[in-house]
Amino acid sequence: MGFIKIVENEAGTTLRWSMFAANWSSLFFVAEWVHGAVGPFHLQYYSAGWFNERFDHAHGAAERIRHLIQKSDVHLSQTVYIRSAPEDRRDVPDLLRQVLRDKAADEECSIDCTYDPSSQRFRVARVGRHSTIAKLWGVNPVSYPCLTGHSYDHAVSRAYPQVSRSGEPHYDHIYAAMASANGDVVWVPYQRVVLPLNTGRNRKAVRVVTELAKVDISPL
Repeated sequence: MGFIKIVENEAGTTLRWSMFAANWSSLFFVAEWVHGAVGPFHLQYYSAGWFNERFDHAHGAAERIRHLIQKSDVHLSQTVYIRSAPEDRRDVPDLLRQVLRDKAADEECSIDCTYDPSSQRFRVARVGRHSTIAKLWGVNPVSYPCLTGHSYDHAVSRAYPQVSRSGEPHYDHIYAAMASANGDVVWVPYQRVVLPLNTGRNRKAVRVVTELAKVDISPL
């Protein structure tokens, strides 16, 4: 109905709205109002899925709100954005930095994908208990990010054949809209390392390690 939902509590201030429905006057008002509110500031806005962004200071939240007002009529043409990134970035999470250095990853924090000749697709064969997928969707390999055939699967699996052929790790940033465990579509930013995996049975396979983190991608 064009409203903006505001929640203030011990966790800070949360602002929630739909990009295509919110009243612009209300958004401009909120951009000024946040300067007197309690941080941190959580912006939750919907555009082909729910974005969740956190700002420690009011000026950062206000600037982002004003920027998003200008993007209110933008229709996102993709639900998955992938960008290669240099491995020597300072913001590489510690786990991924270690995986890149050792060219190996523990089963607990990774997932394995094996090539299925019948479908000519890589399928999730194992989900580690401490992997990002397990934390968000559980270890059962039938959750949304584990299924094959949808746009997310087609996008993220493009790197697998090259890694399997070359034997070299692949590092990138991903921002994807995915169905959450409760059915909502949410945008998830994460960094990823894909490693070649020797199964010992002459089958193509890769091991994937991901961490929720800031990415060098901004759909809006």
